[in-house]
Amino acid sequence: MTFLKNNIRTVGVGLLILAAGWYLLSGSDASSGAPVSELAGPGSVAETTFVELAARLGSIDFDTTIFSNERFSALKDIRTEIVPEASGRVDPFAPLSGQGAAR
Repeated sequence: MTFLKNNIRTVGVGLLILAAGWYLLSGSDASSGAPVSELAGPGSVAETTFVELAARLGSIDFDTTIFSNERFSALKDIRTEIVPEASGRVDPFAPLSGQGAAR
C-alpha cells in the first residue's frame, strides 16, 4: 500500500514541476515573436561597440585570386618530421642509480 502512495506522490510532484516549468517558460516576452535584440534595450558602451564592429565585419570580402597565382602554387612545404624518442625516467626526482642520496 505504501508503494502505491509513494508512486502517486512521485507522479504528482513530477507533474507539478512540469506545470511550473511550462508556466514560467511560456509566460516570457520571447513568445511574442520579436527577436531578442529588439526586446533588449541598448546595453553598455562595450556591447554597443561590439555589435557595431560585428556588423562591419559581416561586409568584408576577401580577394582569393592569390590562390590561382603561379607563385603561390610554386610554394613548397618545408615541414620537418618529428622523430619519436624514448621517454625519460618514470620518476625524474628519484636519485640516480649508482649514486648515494644527497647529504
